[in-house]
Amino acid sequence: MLPFEQARTAGVVVQQGGIAAKVCVIPTNGALEVASCLGADAGVARAGGVGLDVSRVTNAPWVAMSIGQELTWVSRRRVGVWVAADAMVHIVRPQWRVRDLGIAAKTGPVGFRLVVGPTLRL
Repeated sequence: MLPFEQARTAGVVVQQGGIAAKVCVIPTNGALEVASCLGADAGVARAGGVGLDVSRVTNAPWVAMSIGQELTWVSRRRVGVWVAADAMVHIVRPQWRVRDLGIAAKTGPVGFRLVVGPTLRL
């Protein structure tokens, strides 16, 4: 059996959370808005061992810069739908090693994000 056909029995599970701050240029202000944005993102990634004799949970910071487009449609005066697509370049990239296995998980240099949600104008 080839190595990539075998089920993995040991490794890590990673969860990630964070916050983002964006600066956007919105050329029009109507029912449909298209914005170009630059942002800074930061957070914490938490990883725990799976299938290991000795397992522990560790936290590591991550930082990224983002660039993207946003589309907002306001159906009424204050309520609408928001869609954003961003490319992210990670500046601080955490990684986790497992003894005798090497690097088990590592944040990639580039990532992509798609977000859809409601918006409320105050």
